[in-house]
Amino acid sequence: MGRFKVPIVRLAYDSDGSREPLKKAIELLKAHRYDGRRIIVYCLFNHNDTPETFFHRDRDLIDWGVVAYPMRYEPPEPRPKNTYVAPAWTSERLEMVAQARRVIGYGGAFPPYEGLRIKFARARNFAEAFSLRPAQR
Repeated sequence: MGRFKVPIVRLAYDSDGSREPLKKAIELLKAHRYDGRRIIVYCLFNHNDTPETFFHRDRDLIDWGVVAYPMRYEPPEPRPKNTYVAPAWTSERLEMVAQARRVIGYGGAFPPYEGLRIKFARARNFAEAFSLRPAQR
């Protein structure tokens, strides 16, 4: 693996069932000197999950020191973009993810920055992790 000239490794964490194999893959990549900022893990949400399970998957990725890239699920049938809301989600919670990606993320992703790791580690639930402080004037 160390001989591969792959600048960025992309993986996915779409369900809780892939947690342990993904963690092992990340550990192997890091053992072969891949920087966590060069490991991007797409994290599907608004599908067969809940905001809480999405939060736990994002927190895992940040704890593991890799880039978490939230990907909003869009069903295959034609419809306007970002109009699908899965049964366990609400428009407000989907907007919380979108705003967090813009404000505390970088390029739509959550890099493994220490401040983000602390915010997610202290959060007891989705709402605490993805809520933003009011703008100060």
